[in-house]
Amino acid sequence: MCAEALAGHMNQDLWVFGYGSLMWDPAIQFAEVCRAHLPGYARHFILKDIYGGRGTEDAPGVMAALDKGTGCDGLLFRITKENIDEETEVLWRREQIGPAYIPAFVETVVADQPITALTFVADHASILIDANMTRDEQIHYFATGTGFMGTSMEYLENINAQYETLGIVDEDAKALLHETRKYMQRR
Repeated sequence: MCAEALAGHMNQDLWVFGYGSLMWDPAIQFAEVCRAHLPGYARHFILKDIYGGRGTEDAPGVMAALDKGTGCDGLLFRITKENIDEETEVLWRREQIGPAYIPAFVETVVADQPITALTFVADHASILIDANMTRDEQIHYFATGTGFMGTSMEYLENINAQYETLGIVDEDAKALLHETRKYMQRR
């Protein structure tokens, strides 16, 4: 699957767009990183984790997925062509562990210059993507989801901390953090 998705992109450095946990824990060897904007997409908290990463079937967690929207700020990581095989293998094991994402090449913008990058977008055919998840469900899942990667609340705290460090404004993520903390205090 990895080689098929990367066809035509193996003879040059590869840019990867990160919008969630890749921003604070890329787990890949990269030669360069920079902030980027991705028009036409947005970060939505619609990935319902039931497989044990940050939630289970009995206590689901929630994470971000990239979906159609008004734009998304994140980070671009450049993998040198010499390291593409090894590093994309790591990336695939991480991002394709569950059936939630589809690999896609998108046009990001850095300093008004377009850069084609690999990213992973929401697969609406997957049982893990729930575009109809209510706000109350999101908050509950953030408050209660836990797994071998940590809690969903830690995920939300980490993503907000990274946004603050990078100067990324994501009012939805900030509001979710505030609302989840209030919910947890009431429990």
